[in-house]
Formats: sequence, C-alpha cells, structure tokens
Amino acid sequence: MRASIVPAALLVVAFSTLKLSAADPADAKALRGTLKDEAADSLGANGARAFRSAAEWNAFLDRLVALGWKKPADDPAVVNDFSKNMVACVFQYGDDWNKFAVRKAASDGKQGDLEIGLSFPIQKSGLEHDQEWHFICVPLPQAPRLKVSVLVYHPENGGPCATLETANLDWSANLDDAAGDVINGLRGEIRPAAATVKSGDDILLDFTLRFEVAFVGKVTHFASPASSALVWDGKYSNGYRNHGFLVTTPDGKTHFLRRAVQDAWDKNAPHLVEVTHEKPYILPEWREGETAKSLKKLGLDTTAPGIYRITGVYAESKDSSDHPEAGGRQDWRGELFTNTVKVEVR
Repeated sequence: MRASIVPAALLVVAFSTLKLSAADPADAKALRGTLKDEAADSLGANGARAFRSAAEWNAFLDRLVALGWKKPADDPAVVNDFSKNMVACVFQYGDDWNKFAVRKAASDGKQGDLEIGLSFPIQKSGLEHDQEWHFICVPLPQAPRLKVSVLVYHPENGGPCATLETANLDWSANLDDAAGDVINGLRGEIRPAAATVKSGDDILLDFTLRFEVAFVGKVTHFASPASSALVWDGKYSNGYRNHGFLVTTPDGKTHFLRRAVQDAWDKNAPHLVEVTHEKPYILPEWREGETAKSLKKLGLDTTAPGIYRITGVYAESKDSSDHPEAGGRQDWRGELFTNTVKVEVR
C-alpha cells in the first residue's frame, strides 16, 4: 500500500471545484479533500460509501478530523439534511495529480446514479510523484438504491479519453441500503435475530463479510482486479476488536458500541481468513459455532421502547503483514459501514 517514494509530509486539503464544462451542477456542491497516506490504512485504499443518516455521516466526518482534516462548518455538504438527501463518497489512495469531478448525480427517489470522473496524466515510467488519499463527497436525493461509477480520462495527454464526456468506465458498484459500503472490495452485512424484542431484552445480530466483485475496466487506475480479501478473524483472540456498532436509540442519541481496547497481538492471536463472494465469512464468537453479537454485552440499554437503528462497523488499520500468521500476505485494511437495520423494542 505504501508509495515507492517518500509521501508528502504535509496534509493538503483542497475544496476547489474543477472548471470543466461537462461537470454536473452537483460538482459545485461536492466536498473534496486530500489526506496523507495514513488515511489509506485507516479508511481503505479505494472504495465508495453511501451515508443515509446523520449518525453515519458524522461518524465518518469525525474519522476524517482525527486524521487531520479541518472540517468547514458552513459547507452545505457537512450540514446535510438527511430527511431529503444522502451523501455518497468516493475515495482513492493514488497519485497526487489525480483529480475527481462529478459527471452525473441523479436520483428519482428510488434509484440514484453517481458518476465520478477521475483525471490523471499518462506518465512516463520512472517519473517520481507523491501519493495522497483523495476523497469527494456528493449530496444527492435519498434513494434505497445507488449505483456509483468511476470513469477515467487524461486531459493533459489528449486522445480519445481527454475529456470528462469521453471518459472510460473503470469501476462501478451498487450501494443499496440493504448492502453497505464497498471498501477495497469488501462489504459487510448485519442481520438481527429478531425484528422486535421486549423491553430490556438483548438485541442479537450476525455480522457477515463478503467480497464484492465490482466491475473493473481495462485501465484499472481506480482499483486493481481482485477476487478475495484476507481478514483477521479474532475468533480465539480474547478481546481482539475489529468490529462494532453504531446505534441510534429512540431518544435520537447515537452510541458507538465496541469491545474494550486490546491491541496486544501476543494476547490475541487472530487468524487470517480468505473472504470471497461465494464464501462469505460470518464473524464468530469465541465459543465454537456461535456467531450472534450481543449488544447488551457491549453496553446497550434497551429498556426504552421504540426503534433502534443499528449499523455495523468493520475496521482494520494495523499494519500486520509482517505478523507470522500473515506470511507476508497483504491483509485487508480500512473501515466500512454495513447496512442499517431497525429493531423495535416493545
């Protein structure tokens, strides 16, 4: 994941709009920025996310701030009205001259369609350049289904793909409200054991990881083709934590539920598991055969009746490729949100 040269030492944040005639009007409303390479380990090297609630969006903004981003308080995208709009985000860890632009942002309330242009120069081999984590966030009307596409072009070099209008499709994925983010090819899904529970009872969920084989074009500038991801199971880890839950309770407050910090690898001994589209992986509990995640054990109080909105969070940022279990293989790193489920407490 690391660049072959020393990355830029300083954080650079840019909110300028690309002056391209083909850009969609939504381009002017997009939130842009770049972060240093630590963000690639913490949030992923490439992917797309859809934030359909303030809880998810604010959690993501907090992560950006923790990585050094300076949040503009008056930007319309930052103070998004989620009763009307969702926010889609596309990001990539790549060359510092890469630029994002919105070619299309549309939604009819049922299906959203976001096309992001990624411009880059065709370079000669051996030309040194820095690496940055680029992101663009675009508000568009709420919709249960969203298709996100990344198209590549190179205005500096001319030729048939020199403009945003003639850009080639390079990557695409569907971000439905029942599916969650696609980060480095991985996506997560949670399912509650019951849609309703009695006041004071536990909420139990299964947490599944699946590799999403997104469309990848011939250029493969946005993401490299892959068919699997290596993740740490944590089954026998006695507290190794790589997942948690964002829970919005009936009073409107949001809680992040996660096991206590225990990062010592010698006490955890997690194992690598290969996740494919055909072979999803249900995050296990330490007892053999158990998979249900207990929100009560994580501190959730369900005495108040009403709707509890729950989103799973899966994250790995530790550089562990030199761990004996890894054997030099590259493990998955990043952060993703799953689908959001609703459980009613009566």
